[in-house]
Amino acid sequence: MNSRLKISVLIMVVFSTTVGWMIASNPLLKSADSIKIALLEKTPLGMSKKELTAILEKDIAVNFDGAYILSSTSDVNRIRMYLGNDYLEDLLFDTEVYAVWDFDDSPNLIRIDVKKETDGI
Repeated sequence: MNSRLKISVLIMVVFSTTVGWMIASNPLLKSADSIKIALLEKTPLGMSKKELTAILEKDIAVNFDGAYILSSTSDVNRIRMYLGNDYLEDLLFDTEVYAVWDFDDSPNLIRIDVKKETDGI
């Protein structure tokens, strides 16, 4: 193999490996349903709002780099959290990922929803 071909193959391997690593390491690149399932494993239905808030501040914010709670008040039975930006789609689109946890009057967790909002150029 000549040196140009070797360099081209090496560049393609490095590029493919890098893109593969980025996809595998970014949980936001998964579908909304996949993210929801992962969140349900960490924050199962029935848990209290106080327990959930502690998990969100310690665990979720660490696993989703840049995540933060958008809204949570004692009189509202909902917590909304920004999970981050799907950065691979940023070349043409801006995709932001949000999670919402809804509570009953107890307040125990009754529902989780994940939304991906995409704005185009």
